[in-house]
Amino acid sequence: MAKTALFQLGNFFLILIACACLSACTLRQKGDLLLYNGHFIDPEHPENPFDAIVLRDGKILDTGSLQSLRNTYLCNAEKNLNGLWIYPGFQDAHCHFLGYARTLLQADLTGTHSPEEVLEKLKEHQRSFPSEWITGRGWDQNDWANKSFPDKSMLDSAFPGKPVCLIRVDGHAAWVSSEAIKRAGINQSTFVNGGEIHKTSSGPTGVLIDNAVDLVKKVIPKNSPESEVKAIQKAQEQCFAVGLTSLTDAGLPKSDLEFLDSLSRAGILKIRLNCMASDDKNTVDWILKKGKIIRPSFRIQSIKVYADGALGSRGACLLEPYSDQEGHYGFLLQRKEYFDSLFNVISKTDFQVNTHCIGDSANRLILKLYKKYLHGKNDRRWRIEHAQVVHPQDIEILKECSIIPSVQPSHATSDMYWAEERLGNRIANAYTWKSFLKKAGVLPCGSDFPVESIDPIKGFYAATLRKDGNGFPEGGFQLSEALTPVEALKGMTIWAAYAGFSENETGSFRKNTFADFTITNKNLLTSIKSGDCTVKSVYLNGKEVYSK
Repeated sequence: MAKTALFQLGNFFLILIACACLSACTLRQKGDLLLYNGHFIDPEHPENPFDAIVLRDGKILDTGSLQSLRNTYLCNAEKNLNGLWIYPGFQDAHCHFLGYARTLLQADLTGTHSPEEVLEKLKEHQRSFPSEWITGRGWDQNDWANKSFPDKSMLDSAFPGKPVCLIRVDGHAAWVSSEAIKRAGINQSTFVNGGEIHKTSSGPTGVLIDNAVDLVKKVIPKNSPESEVKAIQKAQEQCFAVGLTSLTDAGLPKSDLEFLDSLSRAGILKIRLNCMASDDKNTVDWILKKGKIIRPSFRIQSIKVYADGALGSRGACLLEPYSDQEGHYGFLLQRKEYFDSLFNVISKTDFQVNTHCIGDSANRLILKLYKKYLHGKNDRRWRIEHAQVVHPQDIEILKECSIIPSVQPSHATSDMYWAEERLGNRIANAYTWKSFLKKAGVLPCGSDFPVESIDPIKGFYAATLRKDGNGFPEGGFQLSEALTPVEALKGMTIWAAYAGFSENETGSFRKNTFADFTITNKNLLTSIKSGDCTVKSVYLNGKEVYSK
């Protein structure tokens, strides 16, 4: 009898223990994946790293220590990150994704050191991909021994009777052949507002600046949809491979926006894309009537405006003449009345305005017009894209009217070899990222790819070290304007997200934001001296989309 009682008591305690264990399991919340043993660096709180994170339904459920998360959550799977470094997915606040994809179908002229090397690259590309039109992008006469613009004679000699159109690295100039000039209907009397056709007494030389480039572009046959889809998929793979999960494509017409939207809805385009609508009348009328498009992976909520050209091709609009071209100020791409009227229309909507401004004259004009319609502090988040040369008197407007300067750190280290020739003493007013940050409070960073490298880590090093890939100059270019590592990380994560109104969805490790991560082999914040930080893995919506 006593044995029976003891046996029953033992069973009772076993049942109690089992119930307690079952209750503990039941009380734990369910998760999809627990990532642990990593160094998670939150740009908003970099001083408080943690080692584990729980995901559910493609979003961040919780963060903290491994033990605390295991006590709180019951996950379907766990993954050991083996001490790697994890950040919110890297973002590019200003690039040309579709343009980059299309360059994959053209000859890559980036890094060529002479016009003769350009011709060899073109011949090589034609042997592999023969076509009626010969197209390419990436040449820069500033990298040649003779820094003068080339002319059509070299193209005519190498490719007789062929239409050739080669876009300069900044996208603001083209080198074209006689056949291309002929097909575009350009002659000695052709004039373009907001652009320039280089001419001699015998006619056009073959160099077109800013709006003049469009005369040739519009007669080049379009790529097939099939080839463009393949190029976009390849471009997306390359973005993931360098750690990018979110992009802002800076200026696209209606047809391109509809094309990308269809690919996003079909699941072909997975990377998060925030697109600026271009400011041509057809596109503006369409998007203002349609209204914003805001989905997790695709957005159109802003209109891109071009105020002037680029410094490298002397199209940037300056307050005083170029130091290396007497009497030349550059030019605006539209009349002041155009910008005033457009900003007035957009100010009555909830759309964002993002204006390309390089020269100090263009920046002054646009900042004053922004001030006219923003009326002081606001949350409209209107942006100045590039803001390369800004007079110190005008920087205060950033703070007064909550204007966001959107910059590309690699521009400073690419232009530093020749920028002083263009600007003289005004170089002190150029690429002043730190000064902007002090006034604006945020500084979204991008690359402007394909103008610069697609790799955001290269932009990070340019922002913090102000040196090129070879460590030049030894003391850094205008080092007083360099960003700290944490500021540069914020520029490519949370500040980039803020500039695109998505800071509650991406750019941080906040709970309920999308589980987009970039994982590296070393700590990006402390590897600026060694320069050997590389991307190991990328997650989008909690799923691995790239692994090295």
